[in-house]
Amino acid sequence: MDIKKLLVSSAMICVLALGCVTESGHCSESSAYTDTEGKYVFTPPPGWLEKDFPPDSAWRRISFNHPTFRSVSVLIITGPVSAGYTLENLLSENREKVKRFRQQYPSGNFIIRKDRMADMDVLVVDIEIPSRLRQRIVTFLQGQTLYSLTFMAGNGKQFLDNEGTFQAVMDSFVPLGEGSEYSEKEVEKALLDRYRILAQLNVKLKKMDAARFYVEKGLKLSPEDETFLQLQASLP
Repeated sequence: MDIKKLLVSSAMICVLALGCVTESGHCSESSAYTDTEGKYVFTPPPGWLEKDFPPDSAWRRISFNHPTFRSVSVLIITGPVSAGYTLENLLSENREKVKRFRQQYPSGNFIIRKDRMADMDVLVVDIEIPSRLRQRIVTFLQGQTLYSLTFMAGNGKQFLDNEGTFQAVMDSFVPLGEGSEYSEKEVEKALLDRYRILAQLNVKLKKMDAARFYVEKGLKLSPEDETFLQLQASLP
């Protein structure tokens, strides 16, 4: 898959996903999903259905779909980029794609921006085509691997109803590098590091409910962790 086609491919998969979802598995509550190529780990929404896609050269795609509303799903795409490829390159390329989207769907709303999510620099593209779809594409780089998470729904209300779930997926997402083999302990360490960062960040932002959420997730993995215990004791 050509990197220049990524935004278009993500959007077209989203449109197609509204009418064709294959139920290949359920996500059990609080279970972490590790990519089969060892590129990332994250926590899918409980009960959502896993759908794998046929391999596309070096690119990998997988989605997790709402068990009731099949237009609501999370699509994850990973693949290689050339050495020296940056978020600025991606921003420049996707600006051109957004221009074409605006021409193709004049009634749609399209916003592209750089942001920081889950302690990572990301590119965000928000797309809304009335009565057809609402989606957010979050893309970031680690080394020579590109990660793209597309959060999609059939309309704005469905998107807003599931925005907290989408944010939880993004917050739990941990890139693991260039697809090496990771042990269960290494994956657990990566998750704990992420939960510590997010818990401490939310305390600084005075978002105590969110901080408590990540402290509880951390203590579930590591009940004796001093950082989480101290944070738990400090929360009101």
